[in-house]
Amino acid sequence: MKRFDFAADVSKQLITISAAIITVLITFYEKFLSHREFVFFTIVTTLCLLIASIVCGIAALGGIVNLAERQERAGAPFIALGGSSAKVCTMFQQVAFGLALLAFVAAAAFDHYFPTPPTPAAQPAVPSRP
Repeated sequence: MKRFDFAADVSKQLITISAAIITVLITFYEKFLSHREFVFFTIVTTLCLLIASIVCGIAALGGIVNLAERQERAGAPFIALGGSSAKVCTMFQQVAFGLALLAFVAAAAFDHYFPTPPTPAAQPAVPSRP
């Protein structure tokens, strides 16, 4: 049963980290990142991937609970995680989380290395001389 606990802990940790990153991104987006189209699109993509990671993590936890219950009910000494929906959901969770981190790093790097050009200051009107 320890392997089910370890698998569940990994999913729970990624759910927690994903939720924390979503909170930080939404809270500090206005303060730290520009509003350029590429950065905005990449941050939205990051948020969608993190939400997908959370959903897959919840599905993985449900699959792990199902496998553990099946093992207890059947009295079987070993039920493999491989090939189960729990393993597939866990893999999707980890891939979505990794892609979200890459997207966020790309947005931050783009925002840092390609800053928004300054807007020209308005010139005061000079009265014309006759």
